[in-house]
Amino acid sequence: MIDFFVVSGYLGVVGSLILICAWASEALRSVEQHKSLIDLKFTAIYVVAIFFMLLYSIRIEDALLIFLNGTVLTLALFEILYTIHLHKRGVLRKRTLNKRKGK
Repeated sequence: MIDFFVVSGYLGVVGSLILICAWASEALRSVEQHKSLIDLKFTAIYVVAIFFMLLYSIRIEDALLIFLNGTVLTLALFEILYTIHLHKRGVLRKRTLNKRKGK
């Protein structure tokens, strides 16, 4: 007989890896294209939410959720910092102005 708890554990690992790969590919594409692919306000709210989820994961001592939430939090923070870096360099501002001018 199939043990549901064993199978669900594997499903959790697979789901976590898929989610981490999605965030990592988004971050990599941002760096490759030298532009922000995220909405900064959404990501800031997401970071706060994932931080609370990380604290909860630590409280219930769930290693999989700690790993997932910690990794996704790190990737989301990277996205925010990279977007701020692009704003400081003026890369995003120049592209926005060029779009408005029709270039």
